[in-house]
Amino acid sequence: MLKRWLWILIPALLVIMLWSFTRTAADSHYVVSAEAGTLVFAASFDGDANASYNDDWEQYPGRQSAEIIASALRISVGAPSSGNYSLAAHRYANFEAHLRAQAIEGPENNGYGLLFRLSDRDTYYRFMVSSDGYYSVQRVVDGEVKYLSNWIITTLDLPELNGVRVNTGLNTVNELAVIAHGDTFEFYINGVRAPLCIPNDPAGESTYYEFFDTPEERCVQGTMTDTLTDSAIAQGQIGVVAQSFDFGETDRAVVVDFLDMVVYAQ
Repeated sequence: MLKRWLWILIPALLVIMLWSFTRTAADSHYVVSAEAGTLVFAASFDGDANASYNDDWEQYPGRQSAEIIASALRISVGAPSSGNYSLAAHRYANFEAHLRAQAIEGPENNGYGLLFRLSDRDTYYRFMVSSDGYYSVQRVVDGEVKYLSNWIITTLDLPELNGVRVNTGLNTVNELAVIAHGDTFEFYINGVRAPLCIPNDPAGESTYYEFFDTPEERCVQGTMTDTLTDSAIAQGQIGVVAQSFDFGETDRAVVVDFLDMVVYAQ
């Protein structure tokens, strides 16, 4: 069952208690496991960037940067059609991860969200939303991107989307969640389960066209479903990711603040 956003109530003491456990997990490189429902990781990005409890996260300066600033993990993507991410040190197979984030600069045609089951730098899943109201689930294997569910618009009241809505514009917070158990995945946006347009041909690609008349027509060469089944990547690290597309006439970096994250065992 999808839990409520507990980080609002998580005190600093809990983060400190978790720190010793998660550092041990990171140092030994094993897959973190616990009884289902157990809180196994929490990040609030408070304090100084060099604080020991922020050491779990990758940080690097530059035009393509990830830095803990003003109680957020801030990722900047300064090149068009590019992206970068920051990883926590821990590895998970079955988990329930919750994240709050907001884009604060750049074009609204962006992407940001959760990266999970990263087994190496070229192999992982990512669940992203955009500031103009879309969401997508993608898999990257050996650097090759596969759209498991192509970008779906949420600013229209379409019945097959069950009321899921990405909060649009800059400086608006979106709450994302991923539940992974074995080869089964569920995705949530602002507390609502996000349906997917899954390709009928596993080797092919589907596209969601909102201007068609019926749900069956809108999910072209695919089927709408609430659950993704995919066995390509069994376990790996979790992190946050930001993506730029076309900047247009003005060279504006995509800047995203990731506010906090909690992870439960599944």
